[in-house]
Amino acid sequence: MDIKKIIKFSIPQILGTLIFTLGVAGLVAAGLGSGPIDAAAYFASVLLGLTQGSWTFILNGLLAITLLIATKNLKVFLNIIMLLVLSVLIDFWIGIYENIFSFDVINTTINNNNGFVSGLSVAIFSFFMVAFGVSILINFKSILSPLDAFTVFVSKFTKKYFIAKILVDTTFLVIALILGFIIGTSYITKQINFFSLIIVFGTGPVINMLLDLYKKMKGEKLNVGIE
Repeated sequence: MDIKKIIKFSIPQILGTLIFTLGVAGLVAAGLGSGPIDAAAYFASVLLGLTQGSWTFILNGLLAITLLIATKNLKVFLNIIMLLVLSVLIDFWIGIYENIFSFDVINTTINNNNGFVSGLSVAIFSFFMVAFGVSILINFKSILSPLDAFTVFVSKFTKKYFIAKILVDTTFLVIALILGFIIGTSYITKQINFFSLIIVFGTGPVINMLLDLYKKMKGEKLNVGIE
């Protein structure tokens, strides 16, 4: 196998994955509102046990099964392998945040433990890390998480990536709210807050903007079903 091709594939895959998971973990740790599927994973962790990363794997695994049934494409198994890596890295980055800010993510957040300014700073940084990481993976046709692969699949019907992203995120936001109300309203604001709306309605457009920028830089159109 061509070493240059391996390196060309591996660098954006590793870089995009590290950046994306750093962002996901930061949004959870900040406590001002995380991504809907991450909020759902957090509430499931509190309600049923297991770690944030474990529930990220379970929820994404359900999406992978749905995607496999819908597309009958065995490449979905690569997304599942990617999911295993994501789950481990999310737990790793959360541990890093816990050590830096001296808190326990299950019991509190950076916002509650270190103040609003610290929480907001981490949330803003993490928001752009998520968007940047996903855009790298899509741009270089890397292996995506089942959630992002499913969103790309839905975008073939919506014709716009950001519309598909909003639809998928809104669905998981409803699931997260249901789990949050089961646990107790005091837990809801830890992961569903004003920043959740920024994530739901802002991540897709920012990713779209970055993909358009990459296309202009490369002078070609991406063939991923995204306009």
